[in-house]
Amino acid sequence: MASLEEATHQRRVFAWQGADTEPLTGTEADSPGAGWTISRDDVVVLIEQLRNAAGAVVAFVELQVDGKRTTHRGWVDPASLKRRPGDETEDELALRREQLADIAGEHLAGRAYAEAYHAFGDAIAADPANHRLYGDRALCCARLHKETPSPELRAAGLKDAETCVELKPTFVRGHERLVTMLALCTEAGETDHKTLEAAVRRGLSVDAASVSLRRALQELRDAGVSLDTTLAPTDSELADAAKAAAPKTRGAELFARGDMENAAVKYRAALAWDATDPRIWANRAACFSRRGRFDDALRDAEYAIRLKPRWARARYRLAEARLGQGRVGDALEACDAGLRLDGDEKTRGDLLALMERCAVVE
Repeated sequence: MASLEEATHQRRVFAWQGADTEPLTGTEADSPGAGWTISRDDVVVLIEQLRNAAGAVVAFVELQVDGKRTTHRGWVDPASLKRRPGDETEDELALRREQLADIAGEHLAGRAYAEAYHAFGDAIAADPANHRLYGDRALCCARLHKETPSPELRAAGLKDAETCVELKPTFVRGHERLVTMLALCTEAGETDHKTLEAAVRRGLSVDAASVSLRRALQELRDAGVSLDTTLAPTDSELADAAKAAAPKTRGAELFARGDMENAAVKYRAALAWDATDPRIWANRAACFSRRGRFDDALRDAEYAIRLKPRWARARYRLAEARLGQGRVGDALEACDAGLRLDGDEKTRGDLLALMERCAVVE
């Protein structure tokens, strides 16, 4: 090699990550190993990294065999040298961690979930205490599970989400990932609703404004799950009437226009913010009855009654749902209970009219 410049003496240990080399002719003339080759994962020691007259960077290395250095030396392309873990400076380690995380993040942003999953594995190997990496790999599992459900993906995603929360209990996204994976496991019968509810409420104790966690809790209510009224934060503690106001108002507007399907969607959004408002439950019960979804209407009417037992309008919604189910006697009973309560004239008139409908059906 002629006109070598900018010599950098490093003598650091690398693992060879390139393809097998051809026999090198640039070895030292007096080397007994002239003509040696390097195979993948061979260990080499960088002696010098130089820039030749043409501007190309080359590296002068020696090979290690069975942990012992040999006199087999030659010039190689430094791009095929990979630092071994533990042989990097802190700055180099930080840069490598950042680069691996960026690569994984790019795959995730591009919805290449399989590639992202494996890339996050590399990133975690380099930075095992980074809670965000586990959370993002759990998200990959959830997305892949949506395409091809499997117990292996559920188990892997659940483990990653649990690790994320364990590493950083105040990281709300970790709780959101954990709830996502627990919901999949609950659906598959691998865990129960109580475990899921506890995870949701733990997450909401970190950030009560989490939309995804509030939706998850409302999904449990809508599934008819008997929730733990003592588990903190309770529904009363989570109630945010101000946030519920906008979707509640929009639901009423859609109901007035006869768009029951979208009105129910808005009422559901309102309930996620305030599940203690009996009027929202009763209004959504009306939407469901209009659409013939009487089981859902019954559930919502019963919820409204639990919240406000002496509200005649809730009894009317209950009677309406029961009649839709063909339970005429039960519908009449609900009407009678409503008439014994103090209600406005419109509600009283609606109850009497519903009783007449029951009589016709009978």
